[in-house]
Parts: sequence; C-alpha cells; structure tokens
Amino acid sequence: MKKIVLSLLACAMFAVAANAQTAIEGKKFFDNWSVGLNVGGATPLHNGSFHPVIGIGVDKKLNTVVGFGLEFTSAF
Repeated sequence: MKKIVLSLLACAMFAVAANAQTAIEGKKFFDNWSVGLNVGGATPLHNGSFHPVIGIGVDKKLNTVVGFGLEFTSAF
C-alpha cells in the first residue's frame, strides 16, 4: 500500500512539473524589470562621523547576458 501511494504521488508531481513547461512566446517591454533599495552607512577612517547612506536602483534585463540599470545613492 505504501509503495502504491508513493508511486501515485511521484506520478502526480511529475505531471505537474511537465505541465509547467511552456514555450517562450517573446518578450514584452515590462518583462524583467527590478527595483532595489539600498540602505547603509559610511564613515571615514580617521576623525570622522558616521553618515547614513540611502540609494535606489532600477534595472532592466534584455536577455540572460545583457542588461542595463540606473542607480542613485546619496549620503546625508
């Protein structure tokens, strides 16, 4: 009984995984975008005070190798 249940479970998992494979239909402009937020701090090595740093970035991947991004970082 245990082997039958495990076999049926394995077959069901394989069927779900096989159904998830789809053909690539082409890229749209709004595909593969990402937005990031950076937060941190900076301090000089000698006689300096701590400065908080915050940044935001936007990236677009054109394919698996090529992409471009824009990032802005500011210290207070």
